[in-house]
Amino acid sequence: MGGFDLFGCLWLFFVYSFLGWIAETCFCVLKYRKFMNRGMLNSPLCIVYGISAVIITIGFPELFDEIPILFLGCAGVSTLLEWFTAKILEKLDHKKWWHYSSKRWNLDGYICLQYSIVWGILGVLSVKFVTPVLMKLYHMVPSFMMQ
Repeated sequence: MGGFDLFGCLWLFFVYSFLGWIAETCFCVLKYRKFMNRGMLNSPLCIVYGISAVIITIGFPELFDEIPILFLGCAGVSTLLEWFTAKILEKLDHKKWWHYSSKRWNLDGYICLQYSIVWGILGVLSVKFVTPVLMKLYHMVPSFMMQ
């Protein structure tokens, strides 16, 4: 899997940002029993998911069949991105958007081993199964719409 152009990367960014928003919203509804828009600037986009998906998709094509190493790469990239995002959001907004202080093996309450494992699994699933389908859909878009 390779050969991603700018529009292909943007496609993945927006789709995964939207899918991340859906996941975050569903999680909040289940946990807090109310709708909470977890998107950036009240949009239906969680851009950290989009950025992470693009990085692991274009950054690890040679690991496609090396599942354990792909898992570690996806977990590492996503966890680092989550930590940096949490730090930036706290500096800008003066509050913690999420905290894992009560979870074992956490760092600053921003990241924890439990979710790093989840990010690794989701990353492998996205690289192996979701992204190929999304790219097939992307390539079905007529080329004149990309100019």
